[in-house]
Amino acid sequence: APKLPFTTSADLRDWQKFLCVPESEIAAVFTTSGTTGEPKRVYYTWREMNALANLGAVALRIRHAGRMVALIALPQGLWMGSGEAQRVVERAGGLALPIGAGDPQEALKAMRRFTPNVVISSSSYMTALTREAERSNFKISLDVILLGGELLTDAHTARFHDYWGAQVYNTYGSTEIGGGQAIALPDCACLHLNDLHLFTEIVDPATGKPANEGELVFTTLTREAMPLVRYRMGDRARWSGC
Repeated sequence: APKLPFTTSADLRDWQKFLCVPESEIAAVFTTSGTTGEPKRVYYTWREMNALANLGAVALRIRHAGRMVALIALPQGLWMGSGEAQRVVERAGGLALPIGAGDPQEALKAMRRFTPNVVISSSSYMTALTREAERSNFKISLDVILLGGELLTDAHTARFHDYWGAQVYNTYGSTEIGGGQAIALPDCACLHLNDLHLFTEIVDPATGKPANEGELVFTTLTREAMPLVRYRMGDRARWSGC
């Protein structure tokens, strides 16, 4: 791997150069937030999206058998989080409620109507939802809270667990690598990597050489539409034992 050049977010501005299938095979497109300029767009084939949904569904069902009604409180549109979460829940045979991340009072109305036992959201929105639930004196028991897209602190985790009685799972991922591709299990701070779909490196950001702590670099192993080789995430990480 060190003999191959890195790929950066700047390279993806010219997304056409990365498209490796005819447009007729494209089944999904997602964009990044665009906070640093023109949003990066990443295309996926149906087979890729099916593989991601299958993997997520297996993970959900290993932890959670039986009734699954999942409130998906994530921003909608072309951001990958909500679209991928809905596919995963449906593939797992659950009922997906993609309500978006709007007014927490509206989310509570949906919770009253459908009594979900799974919530997929971000730590900031889950904080707002919990605060509104406390104000409204509303509480139901949740089995699983799956969070991603933002920093999740121990204080957040403890509060969500105490109020909703749920196991709280933290995730890590990005639009470029296929959404949530790493998960931290309860009582474990380590993020467990998806080695089926990704080859993971940590490199010294200055020299590009392998390091115990440094910048995350991913190579996609099964992608068809826009495979990435040694993609520099810009995120800092270190190897850790579970």
